[in-house]
Amino acid sequence: MWNYDLVLPNCVIICTFLAFYFMQPRLPIKINKAFVIILLLDFITIISDVTSTHCLEYFSHLPPFFLRVQNVIYFILFVQRIICFFMFTIAIVGKPSRKSIGSIVLDLFPFIVLNIIIFLNLFTNTIFCISNSGEYSQGPLHFMIYVCAFYYVSLSIIYTFVYRKQINKKYLF
Repeated sequence: MWNYDLVLPNCVIICTFLAFYFMQPRLPIKINKAFVIILLLDFITIISDVTSTHCLEYFSHLPPFFLRVQNVIYFILFVQRIICFFMFTIAIVGKPSRKSIGSIVLDLFPFIVLNIIIFLNLFTNTIFCISNSGEYSQGPLHFMIYVCAFYYVSLSIIYTFVYRKQINKKYLF
């Protein structure tokens, strides 16, 4: 049984951030858009997590493929959230928007590979497994989510260090 105790407070906090954000006049610049996208995606990811967990708790009433689709949607949203935090970092540090093909590949390759692995879970047990009895377990490539997250956190730290002189001081205080 999943513990839902933190879901409601988390959603209330996100909605509070969104309400305060929309009450203030803002210019539609990249950093503001990235912030709103992160909050909305985080809210949708939490709802998807609760929905997929609830479906797993009542697996006997649902077709197995539906359970797979529901969990794939959750993991796709979870990975989107990782890349959104990375893009937010890029917006803050002011990384030049002109990118070489190598830079684009460096930035997006793990994200694309992980999304393909997650989509493959519709047909194989790559990220998670759901048994005939409805028991959920991690698949053999589940660790790739952590590898991807670590990669983007590391890349964010590197970009922050490399472009530290371009960071506008108003974002820090």
